[in-house]
Amino acid sequence: MRTVLSDFRKSLARVRDIADDVDRNIATIMSDASVRNRYETIQCSAPVILSGFFESFLKQMAEKCIAEVCGLGRPFSTLPARIRQSHYELGGAVLAQRMKDDRGRRPSRILATVDNIAARLASVTANPYDIVWEAFGDTRANPNTETVVHYLKRFGINRPWTKVAAKTGLSAGVLQTSLDSFLLLRHECAHTGTASTVPTPSEIRAYADLLEKIAVALVDVLEEHVAAL
Repeated sequence: MRTVLSDFRKSLARVRDIADDVDRNIATIMSDASVRNRYETIQCSAPVILSGFFESFLKQMAEKCIAEVCGLGRPFSTLPARIRQSHYELGGAVLAQRMKDDRGRRPSRILATVDNIAARLASVTANPYDIVWEAFGDTRANPNTETVVHYLKRFGINRPWTKVAAKTGLSAGVLQTSLDSFLLLRHECAHTGTASTVPTPSEIRAYADLLEKIAVALVDVLEEHVAAL
């Protein structure tokens, strides 16, 4: 899981570089309207890009975490009920969605084939097995507080947001407000191409810092959870 975190940090560095570039060119930006418009567009794209990186991180973490759960070699029936429930119910939904996409002959966000998903659903009757990790990684394109809470609950983690907040050193309320405010800005930028208040370089770096804190906390919580299984 630490490898996924490392990759996420590298992605965040790319966005921090954007903020640094704005700072380096601030004199030109302030003196040339056309340059200012171009940079404001870039700055408004930063929350969208950050959100995309965070979604990708959550999906990759789900895949890695489930691989570690499968690697424990425990009988499937002895795993937490929420993991088993997520595998069957949400894994079934993944299968249904992939079948629907295939019938409509349209590109699917689910890379696994119908046969592969079906085989993994049935694999838990024996050991070793292969849990449908996609059932655990769905962010519904909106990785806000509620999404993160449901994400962790699929693994059988109780009081997930409280545990994540404790790892960040922030109160649960402050962390929730910060993440959800970031997502609101992300939606505004994604759906309009701009924002009522263009995020400054320092704000962009603060958003990157926030997501990194949450990502580190998620890794810690998931590692501790898997180790206790």
